[in-house]
Amino acid sequence: MKAISQCIFGSLIIGSGLRTGLEMYLPQTAKRTRIVGNHGCWLPTKQINASVQGHADREPSGLCVPYKTIPIFVKAVSVFSKTCFLSVILTPRWCFPFRDSRNWMMIKKRLSIPAVLVISMTICSTLAMRSSAVAEEASSQGKSADMTKPVQVYILMGQSNMLNFGKVKGGDGSLETAVKEKKLYPYLIDDEGGWTVRGDVRNVRVMGSGTGGMREFNNEWLTISGNVGVEIGIGHAVGDATDAPVMILKSAIGNRALGWDLLPPGSEGFEFTDSKGKTWVHPGYKGSPERWEKGTEPKKIGWYAGMQYDGDVARAKKVLSELDKYYPGANGYEVAGFFWWQGDRDSRSEALSSRYEKNLVHLVKQLRKEFNAPNANFVCASLGQSEKGDTNGAGKILEAVLAVDGASGKYPEFKGNVAGVYTHPLSKGSSSGSHYGGNAETYMNVGEAMGKAMVKLMNSK
Repeated sequence: MKAISQCIFGSLIIGSGLRTGLEMYLPQTAKRTRIVGNHGCWLPTKQINASVQGHADREPSGLCVPYKTIPIFVKAVSVFSKTCFLSVILTPRWCFPFRDSRNWMMIKKRLSIPAVLVISMTICSTLAMRSSAVAEEASSQGKSADMTKPVQVYILMGQSNMLNFGKVKGGDGSLETAVKEKKLYPYLIDDEGGWTVRGDVRNVRVMGSGTGGMREFNNEWLTISGNVGVEIGIGHAVGDATDAPVMILKSAIGNRALGWDLLPPGSEGFEFTDSKGKTWVHPGYKGSPERWEKGTEPKKIGWYAGMQYDGDVARAKKVLSELDKYYPGANGYEVAGFFWWQGDRDSRSEALSSRYEKNLVHLVKQLRKEFNAPNANFVCASLGQSEKGDTNGAGKILEAVLAVDGASGKYPEFKGNVAGVYTHPLSKGSSSGSHYGGNAETYMNVGEAMGKAMVKLMNSK
């Protein structure tokens, strides 16, 4: 009877372990083999890039094995083996722990063998499931990028346009509706209806006011977690274009002007006469206050021109100084590009909107100098509500964005390394001041367009 009980108990635990292992393995092999970036399949890099260039939702030709399959199978076998080992160790000790005890008969009456079996199976199953969860998490975040290469860092800056105001839930205008009902952005979901997770693109977002402290919002593999911004479209586009690890690093806060809060070092002050004939003095970098009437004595405030620029740059540098915390296993980094989506506050000022182009040109040069990245590409975007031909403040922001585009020829040094994105055709309504009504499609469309513009610059070199 004792031998039979041991056999039954061992078989049950082994069966439980086998089931746990198979549950880890089989659902993964059932996943579609559609490429999600360059990490969706085990294919040569050239074949991957050819497959996903503009067609992230197409099936590649030939054999395509999901990148999670082999690591998951290994983990499944590991869990199964551990469970078998536990059964060998625990069966004789837990089922018959008091076989030589004088109190064995009393214990046997109080605690039946089936009860011991249930308790033992529960504990062993819990251990196996924990191993399964750890294995699943590790596989979903597996490093599929070429980790011998330095992390390609893309720094995102601006004001509230650059923040995450695209809603995920809530009917029309939400990301869920766009993806699941309108069938847009198919690369964002897997066959089970869950959000895809890129194992080669890291999403980091930090924020702070002026030169104050840093608050961390995101430090994760690129996926949908909370409201969305342009980083999703950008991350997928640049991630598909390289086999190197990628980090999307956003350091931005809302309600900031390039001509004041974000004014880069080296910027000079200027005078501007408004429509009422009054002349104002606007300070250069580190000057204060924001403006004062010509002929009067300026009174400094607790803020200076460029204070937000200094803070945003410092916070981005802090992330890069702790690289392994934000990209585990990284082998160094290089700043490959900058993304800039801003201008709402400048558009509300005659003086600042008239100065926007000059400030934007200087910003491109200063950011490259700041991060020791002279060859880093730069992509900026206009405000969604502004159309070509507009003469208001938002129209001047658009003119500046199109002027700095290297293809315009106005700034020869920007040819092939600076691009401007016209976002009005991509916007689903509302305006930058209202965060585009929280419409996720606007943020996804603009993000994709900015990402593609960056890839075009990358490929032109």
